[in-house]
Amino acid sequence: MVNYRASIFVVFLVFSSLSCDLFRTRTPEEPTGASSDFISPANENELLDNMKSSFESRNIVNYLKSFSGEDFIFSPSSNSENRYGGVLKGWEISKERDYFNNLVNRYSTSSRISLIFYDQQITRSGDNNSEVSVKYTLELLMQGISKKFQGVAQFECVRNQFSYWVIQKWSDYGNDSTWSDLKGIAYNQLWQ
Repeated sequence: MVNYRASIFVVFLVFSSLSCDLFRTRTPEEPTGASSDFISPANENELLDNMKSSFESRNIVNYLKSFSGEDFIFSPSSNSENRYGGVLKGWEISKERDYFNNLVNRYSTSSRISLIFYDQQITRSGDNNSEVSVKYTLELLMQGISKKFQGVAQFECVRNQFSYWVIQKWSDYGNDSTWSDLKGIAYNQLWQ
């Protein structure tokens, strides 16, 4: 009886190993989801790098990771606030998400969105708070037409629960065609 069971087990093992190629390696499948170039921002420079790459890759999830969440506040440039009225008042994370979605959905993948930060100054106030003042140029290029937005962003940054740097408050400064203008245009979908 033991011999009979052992022989059935051996036959079963041989058939199962032959039928499913247990010992042969297979070619790995390509990933099905979007790739992420998000860096866990251990410093303010990596936070800014994440913002830049979010624009280039048009990745809303990574873009929103740059902000503190429900307590995020945006203060527009004064000229933009006058131009776009109430839409820029009380700007918080849901408006930030909607503006970014409208922006990346407006421009096809053949167009280019470029964000450049320069003349950056970081002032730390303790281990978990900092202020980043940085000049920016945000350029949209579509079908040979370029539109630039320039100014100075003042970011008040904090470390979140994962010790990553995030933006809690953002104040925008400049005269004409600032980031605030782009937010007003994109949020209202006032494309020209």
